Amino acid sequence: MSMDTTPPTTTTPSAATNRKRKPLESRSSSAITEDIAHVVNIKDNEQQHAINIRSNRNNQHYAIIDEERDEDTKKKDAKAKGISSTFKSIFNFVFNLVMKVRAIVYEHIPFLARLEEAYNRLPCHIRALLFCTFVVVKFAVSFFIMQHVFAYIHGDSNAGFGFGGAAVVAGPGGSVSRDHQASTARHLQPAASEMSTNGSFRGINANNKSAQHTSSTHENNNNHRQKNVQLTSAVEHADTDNTAMNANAANDEGGGDLEPFRILHIVTALSEYNNGKRFTVAGEDRLSELLVPVLQYCVESMLTQPGWEVDVYLVLGWSLKPERRKIIEDALPPGVGLEIWDNATPIGYDLKNAGTRRKEKDEKLSEITRALARQHRFVIKDKLDEYDFFSVWEDDMLISSDHISNFLELTEMFENLAKDAPKTSDPKAYHGELSETQLKRLVPGFIRVEALLDPNQETFKVAGIDIDKNVSIDPSFCCGIPPSFKLLSNPPNKPEAEHLMMWETGIKGLGVREIHPLGWFALQIGPKNLRRTEEIASYWSGEDGAFGDEKRPRGGEPKMFGQQGGYMLTRDQVIFFQEEACKDGFLPPFDHPFVDDGLHMVNVEFWSGGYQHFGGNGHFVQGCNMQRVISLEPEKFSKQLLYHTANNKQKQITKARQSNVNTVFQQLHTVKKAAIAKKSR
Repeated sequence: MSMDTTPPTTTTPSAATNRKRKPLESRSSSAITEDIAHVVNIKDNEQQHAINIRSNRNNQHYAIIDEERDEDTKKKDAKAKGISSTFKSIFNFVFNLVMKVRAIVYEHIPFLARLEEAYNRLPCHIRALLFCTFVVVKFAVSFFIMQHVFAYIHGDSNAGFGFGGAAVVAGPGGSVSRDHQASTARHLQPAASEMSTNGSFRGINANNKSAQHTSSTHENNNNHRQKNVQLTSAVEHADTDNTAMNANAANDEGGGDLEPFRILHIVTALSEYNNGKRFTVAGEDRLSELLVPVLQYCVESMLTQPGWEVDVYLVLGWSLKPERRKIIEDALPPGVGLEIWDNATPIGYDLKNAGTRRKEKDEKLSEITRALARQHRFVIKDKLDEYDFFSVWEDDMLISSDHISNFLELTEMFENLAKDAPKTSDPKAYHGELSETQLKRLVPGFIRVEALLDPNQETFKVAGIDIDKNVSIDPSFCCGIPPSFKLLSNPPNKPEAEHLMMWETGIKGLGVREIHPLGWFALQIGPKNLRRTEEIASYWSGEDGAFGDEKRPRGGEPKMFGQQGGYMLTRDQVIFFQEEACKDGFLPPFDHPFVDDGLHMVNVEFWSGGYQHFGGNGHFVQGCNMQRVISLEPEKFSKQLLYHTANNKQKQITKARQSNVNTVFQQLHTVKKAAIAKKSR
């Protein structure tokens, strides 16, 4: 193997490489520093120059803007000065004019000048007081002038506007006319019901937690829960102000087409089947064998009156199945609207039954069944402007057109009397005229009765008062039912006068009074703690010592109060209850002094039996103190008796509390004769 031993090639330096370089001059560090500083100064000068150029440009731009602003400001100032000058000129002109007028007035009426001088000499606080008084008087005069101008423009001497902004017109019989009703109804009327997706209405829920017709107090109440209500058959009606009596009279005279008299019949039912309590048979079908037949009879009777239209609203304490709902629908005549609120029983912490455990943590929510009777008040508020008359009852109360017609007739009589009634009357007198205030508090009352299932049963008779056998009741008005009318108790179709019993009150709880010129009436107990001018005196049945040393029952004495099992009111009366008679309110919301939205310590008798309507002060809520009166004319008295179709009280109530209805009526006529004799002395 051979190896390359050739030596490496060498390069000959070029001519440029061979030239000698010029040696650098040696310089001191101070000179170098000066050179660097010079260069830096040059750059700084260039930067400063650029900055100065930009600054000059900005200054020129801002100067232009300032000039434009100055021009705008000058224009505005000139305009403002012009306006100010104009106003100043106007002010000076007006001021000079006023001063000239003042001088002329003072020249012709020197008294005003002296009056001004005297005013200026008064202390400052006296002048301020007089000035405020002048302002108030001035505005009052202006208000009344505007009121009369308003009345003149509208052509109504009674029309006007108040501080509430609503026209108020006195209507027939001292009642509120439609102008006032419309204003009041707007205050009470809730929002319209919400249309559901299936075309039915969903307007009310069981405890009003989110219903549109309740207040925020009810919406936020933790005791509330939602329930659905559907309107299965809605009938559109025109709004009306005519009473049934006026409507029928106009029809008889051939007055042509009239707006219908619209009635809402509200029925509250707790149980679908009897539970065996209160002498009922457990498992009996209360819906189909009591509620439906009674409801059918009531509606068909009301529809016999010309011009009357009836809708039904059921408030139920259970969930209604579709097949059971069909039973109700089939029983009602065509054209009758049906709205059902099922599962309507309120729930809450029932402190009434909790006792000493009311603060324990183991309390549970439960249904407060006694408050089911409260729920119809929400219905009335929701429907107030849609109906002329409200008939509100428990499911076993038989109501006919005779009851309603008689109620309307008596109500109209009281209203007509109130128009020309004196302002005051003798509060101790049991005869003669009543004042306007007293007449406004009169309402036709009712007494519940039952037909004796055993005709041979003797009812308790009160000794000490003779019986006037020249008079007698007519049971057909209250208790005559068709043969096909089958009920659980299987009552007689045509009971005799001597076979009716009453238990809610008796002769000891009644007095008589002459209401001139209408005649004599029986007065029931209830009102209390009234002002002297509001009291309505009556001649008590025990006035002549018929009951020995017994004193007259007062106020809400339970054995003599006379629970009605419901009530009926016109729209005007509902408004009067809400705005005047019931100090704590008649319609929701049930705020203070109600406790727990009206769920605490308030029973069925308070809501529907009459304790609030016709009583005075209660545990928490002040009663409405309406005075119930019952005519002593045999026919009218019979139309103020209500048939309790369950017929179970004659078994449940002790004999000592039972009275023969006809006997009590005959005894009342004996008491009336005694009152007349005393009056003549």
